[in-house]
Amino acid sequence: MHRLVLDSTAVTLRFLAHTVEGQRHIGAVLVPEGAPAGSRPVLVWAHDGDQGANLEADLWPLVASLDLTRFVLVIPAFRGEALTYQGLVFASEGEVNPWEGDVEDGLALLNAVLAHVAAANPSRIGVLGVGRGATVALLMALRDTRIRMVIGASGLTDFFGAFVQQRIEAALQGKYAPLPGWQAFGRHVLEPLKAKQRSLGEARLALLRRSPVYFADRLPLGQWHHGRGDTLVAVAQAERLAAVRPSNFAVYLYEEGAYGLETMPGSQARIRTLLELL
Repeated sequence: MHRLVLDSTAVTLRFLAHTVEGQRHIGAVLVPEGAPAGSRPVLVWAHDGDQGANLEADLWPLVASLDLTRFVLVIPAFRGEALTYQGLVFASEGEVNPWEGDVEDGLALLNAVLAHVAAANPSRIGVLGVGRGATVALLMALRDTRIRMVIGASGLTDFFGAFVQQRIEAALQGKYAPLPGWQAFGRHVLEPLKAKQRSLGEARLALLRRSPVYFADRLPLGQWHHGRGDTLVAVAQAERLAAVRPSNFAVYLYEEGAYGLETMPGSQARIRTLLELL
């Protein structure tokens, strides 16, 4: 347990070990000091990238810009990845399995936090993610009806759309796009398909499980943010979600935005406003 001050608020950082599918996983939880039992909403942060997350570099700036210190903040290290804090590395066991495995890991850590962190309010749960984590956030909300709010930015939504299908075709030829999670996804799904170790039907099911647009009518209150200038994830992925979203889920497209919230003017203010409802 480590006590620190973030954005002028005293918080406690704990690392939790829990078991997912027989393997030891690590996650972190940030709790406002002195918070009474059941008093704080819970927010899961699903990280972007392929290398786990460095709390100081990746999360603390977000905590400050989005006023996250009032939450019980849940921080999973997805399987085969790690959380880094003050030079220490907290690694989760298992083989990296982007999106599908990430969802299992995030929900497992959420359950552990609800069981062991008294301040957490189980009726006020949200998920926030960017990039790879944005897709994870949507899939978590679809899987678990306890999640009442979901926010994502710059993520994939439809693995059957033209943008992803073009990258699948390239990957089958050994040419991997620089998308977070993409090479591990190729090892887990595409290479076994090419080697005839996985059937086409199994591969299609793997794509469907990573495609929240096909279940979007079940999404809770939420937001999605995407820049029209994004050269990493095509804006068509956000437009596809906008076409099928429920009325309480807003999709914002930014003419000058690229990849990541910091490139989309006004996105963080919109997120802060929504989070006040959790």
